[in-house]
Amino acid sequence: MQLLPIAAENSGLYSKLALDFIAQKPEIKPFIANWPDKSGFTNQIASRTFSAENRKVLHQALVQQYAGLALPEITQTQLDSLLDEQTFTVTTGQQIHIFLGPMYVYWKIVSAIGLSRKLKQDFPDKHFVPVFWMATEDHDFAEVNHLEIFNNNLVWDHDPAFGGPVGHRSTEGLPALSTELDELFSRQEGWKEFSAMFSEAYSGNKNFAQATRELVHKLFAQEGLLILDPDDVQLKELFRPIVLDELKEGKSFGAVEAQSAELEKSYSRQLNPREINLFYFDGTLRDRIVKEGNQYKTAEGIALCDTASLDTFVAENLEAISPNVVLRPVYQEVILPNLAYIGGPGEIAYWLQLKGVFDTYQVPFPILENRKSVFVVNPKQAENLEKMGIGIADLFKDEAELEALIFSQSGKELSDLQSELNSIAELKDASIGKVASFLPKWAKPLAESFNQLEKNLKKAESDILADQRQQEEKKLDKVFKAKKSLIDKGFTQERNQYVPQYLLQLKGAEICAEIGQNYDGVGAVFVLIA
Repeated sequence: MQLLPIAAENSGLYSKLALDFIAQKPEIKPFIANWPDKSGFTNQIASRTFSAENRKVLHQALVQQYAGLALPEITQTQLDSLLDEQTFTVTTGQQIHIFLGPMYVYWKIVSAIGLSRKLKQDFPDKHFVPVFWMATEDHDFAEVNHLEIFNNNLVWDHDPAFGGPVGHRSTEGLPALSTELDELFSRQEGWKEFSAMFSEAYSGNKNFAQATRELVHKLFAQEGLLILDPDDVQLKELFRPIVLDELKEGKSFGAVEAQSAELEKSYSRQLNPREINLFYFDGTLRDRIVKEGNQYKTAEGIALCDTASLDTFVAENLEAISPNVVLRPVYQEVILPNLAYIGGPGEIAYWLQLKGVFDTYQVPFPILENRKSVFVVNPKQAENLEKMGIGIADLFKDEAELEALIFSQSGKELSDLQSELNSIAELKDASIGKVASFLPKWAKPLAESFNQLEKNLKKAESDILADQRQQEEKKLDKVFKAKKSLIDKGFTQERNQYVPQYLLQLKGAEICAEIGQNYDGVGAVFVLIA
């Protein structure tokens, strides 16, 4: 296993905003608290407070969420460490997908583990716990109910009438889908272990959130990862003051708009806030909350309460209320002793619109860190590229640049051949002249011989050019195929390929160690030869 870094600016994966964030441009500083470097983490640790009472609530909620799972010693240690004021979390989050979803979900988790290890090296007197935030309350089922493996589409069809949180869905239909997945991997050595893992997770009387926790736990528990389901009334109770303030005052809308206006002086905005940035789940449909006059209702028109009864309504229905993309980050920082959030470039972009919301609610703004983007190349493919004179980093060039690179290599060889042919022409003139000065009768036969040689060489040159072009086309096909395995039609490998495809290649502990050792800054792109 070999991990090769690729410069972010040479990867073609990042927007101007993302590259400026990576480069720590001063234009970005007003939109964050601290940079993701040792100095920034020193400041973040010094200023980050989290009460002992809130630690107890978090600990109790997680212990209850983990009930029924076999806990290795490291998981119990991590859980109990949350009670210690010297323990901090590093968080990444994602919607929960069937079979864990696209590869970037895997790399998000690995990035959180890697950063936690790096922080332990830098601050040995503190303890750092990587946390995977399962976005179980998200209701966009169409985003998470499918995957494509070896050109086979697997789709989870489940209760189309239900429009609530995906985590609430039962696992009905997933055991059958697991069987379909097994058929695709039936001939691959080592698959039985993962087959059993999926089968066990998706069987029994569980909901989708519980099943996903079980999967992630089995893959990453030994790396110290904790898995949090925010759909927990104990945790939401800590967030209740902000929920009430949002419903009464709607402060987040103005805060986002003000910060976005500043950001838009140089960049494009990623999100647009609502006047109320909260959802309500009525048992069937999760819908945003709106206010009309003194009445609160859902956007679909379901009456909730009036202003006079709002406090009582929230107290009695807190479990059914959840934040949208604007307030979810605030909720996260309220319930966790968190230092950093790890996200993709798109997530970082919208977080840069949110600091004003955190300031409004007097919640510490975490350090933002780009997740690692990792592209997997098999050793044989890497070896073939090397033989063709193509570096792994070259695959991130566009096709025109790659074509020019390959043609320039063969062009040098043809240029050398042309020089040699020109040397023969010069030799012809010099040789005939010298021979003619001694024996004039040989001048004509020699000239004829040289002319025939030149004619043959010209024909050979033409054939060589044609053959070279054929070889170039074959080489181009191979290189473009390798590039396509990383980036195809604008979609990266980590987005259009899914976790089950790589479980056999990736050894969790080994890759987590590699990422931890190479955690040397934001925005890093890696190619993993495995």
